Amino acid sequence: MKKLISLFLALCLTLGLGVTALADNAPADSAPAPDKPGTLSFENLESRMRTSCASVMALEEGAATVDSIDYTKMFEQSKDSLEKLADSLFFLSGDPTMAGFTSSLKSAQESLADSLEDMTDGTFRRDNELTKHQMHNLANQVICGAQKLYISICTYEQQLSDAERSLAALDRALTAAEKSFQLGQISALQLQQLRSSRASAASKIETLRMAIANMKSSLLSMLGEDPSGSLQLMGLPEVPEASVAAMNYEADLAAATEKSYDLHSADVVLARAKETWEDSAEDFHYGNFVGDRYRYDMALHTWQAAQYTNTSAHQSFTLSFLTAYRAVSNAKQVLDAAQTALEYQKQSFLSSQTQFNRGMISANDLKDAEDALATAESAVFSAKVDYFTAWNTYSWLVRTGLSASTAN
Repeated sequence: MKKLISLFLALCLTLGLGVTALADNAPADSAPAPDKPGTLSFENLESRMRTSCASVMALEEGAATVDSIDYTKMFEQSKDSLEKLADSLFFLSGDPTMAGFTSSLKSAQESLADSLEDMTDGTFRRDNELTKHQMHNLANQVICGAQKLYISICTYEQQLSDAERSLAALDRALTAAEKSFQLGQISALQLQQLRSSRASAASKIETLRMAIANMKSSLLSMLGEDPSGSLQLMGLPEVPEASVAAMNYEADLAAATEKSYDLHSADVVLARAKETWEDSAEDFHYGNFVGDRYRYDMALHTWQAAQYTNTSAHQSFTLSFLTAYRAVSNAKQVLDAAQTALEYQKQSFLSSQTQFNRGMISANDLKDAEDALATAESAVFSAKVDYFTAWNTYSWLVRTGLSASTAN
């Protein structure tokens, strides 16, 4: 099994994945409508990754390899091989010319005997299940990374819209400044400063467009499509308020803990440490002999350290889960505040329109009021993104046990 682990860890490195839950797949809600060509919805992103992303599919095949093991047949075949090795050693033991070959057979016999012992006491199956869990966890990390990339693109596209609006405002200001310069009301330096600001804003827009294009290419590549193709994102779904209302810290933490690969791995490490401690304690006669006492004490401290390490892993996971749990409600109150501010700006803009229609303010003043409204709308969008991100992070934790630090 160690060879299997090494094989897939190497595969992960080749695919550029980190080694840090597929306990469950996506919730069995009503299936979203398929994406139209050239488009991608967040609701379909996970399912498309599971059926089109080469790295995800490779990891899932690795997990399927473990599921394909027939432990009964493997035990019988290994036992038969061990018996054949014993027969070969018996016939070769009296031949000094075969000493080197006999030594190799003895090493193979000891290794196979250890494997049979692991199969008998459940260690082999336990380690295989951990490997399978690791494959699922890595696949979930890739999918979660694609979702974060999707959200980042949505954020960048909003920033691009804001930047284009700011550029339009600068253009209006520059037009007014040029007239003021012609009238001698401002200096050439002041006009040049405004032109410089305009050039910087235009450059920022081009940088944002390039960043968006590169991120979309990365997302297309992850979906197994031509990275040079076009892609239109369909925005982010609304946070399911009924699910938010149903959040239960104790129950959700228990579900996440049960499915967490990180904690599963930590518990397996602890189990191995316990086995080592029990063997060492017996080997060193439980410290009852002076010559063995220091080695017994060393083994005892190693076992105690393993217990503390495991406790720390569980405490860290609980803390990260609590942080994710609280982040949902905090993001919601920030969104509520932003929406309240937006309602005020809507009323303010309506008032400005009335004033403009009565000739009380200029067209530029009305445009400024429109920009203020757009800024408030952008703030609401950003708050919605943060709220959705917090919910998505928490949802991954509960559904798969994916660590909060990875899912953020």
